[in-house]
Amino acid sequence: MDKVSVLNQIKIALEGLLSQTQQLENGMHPVHQIDKDLMLEKTRALYEQMLALEDYRQERSEERRVGK
Repeated sequence: MDKVSVLNQIKIALEGLLSQTQQLENGMHPVHQIDKDLMLEKTRALYEQMLALEDYRQERSEERRVGK
């Protein structure tokens, strides 16, 4: 996956977390287990994309090292 795609996926994951957080802030009900599970799912998605960005960075670094 290229850098722009990874960054777009990170942006989507962050927007999802922000949206979920805002819904919890604006809701009058207590935080239910399903809300926590959704936040964990979105956090995992963000983490996976951050790992993908690190993989991309390492690949580019290796290409530069080998290319020299």
